[in-house]
Amino acid sequence: MEFFTADLHLGSTNIIKYCKRPFKSGDHQIKRLVGEINNRCKPEDTLYHVGDFILYGKERGVESLRIKPVTLEKSINCKLVHILGNHDRNNKIKGGLDLAILKVGKYTALLTHFPPWDKRIVDITSSIKGIDVYICGHVHDSWKLKSFKGKLVINVGVDVWNYRPVSKVQLIKLIDKTVVK
Repeated sequence: MEFFTADLHLGSTNIIKYCKRPFKSGDHQIKRLVGEINNRCKPEDTLYHVGDFILYGKERGVESLRIKPVTLEKSINCKLVHILGNHDRNNKIKGGLDLAILKVGKYTALLTHFPPWDKRIVDITSSIKGIDVYICGHVHDSWKLKSFKGKLVINVGVDVWNYRPVSKVQLIKLIDKTVVK
């Protein structure tokens, strides 16, 4: 089975305030988010993390926990594929992708941390043909679904999915329900 999530920001205490997350501390946030992943995902499953996995060290004056990405990756009990986000560039994430294209049921999905209209990737996303749906993160609790040039954009960020990964089956049902046939 495949699952999707984004914007864990493990190690960041600032994100708790910024998104009004219901966690008492950075450690509490890690335990809950990793726990939710491990409750849903089995060892044979794949989790696509669509950007901003961890805040490591100090970034823009915000202190974080001193946990290395590899330590947290090992605590996740399924295969993990990183689509890099803006906070992952300096966080020692190894082997991440800038984007991925994959089938979600009968739909072709583009996974990128940023929504397709974001100036950081608009040239890339506008040049890729045959995309039915965009799967992104980055926008936290701003919205779950939007439309862009007649295509559905789904935010898989934890802040709009009750801090749990979204299954491929859930996404297919959501797309089927939302896309005009």
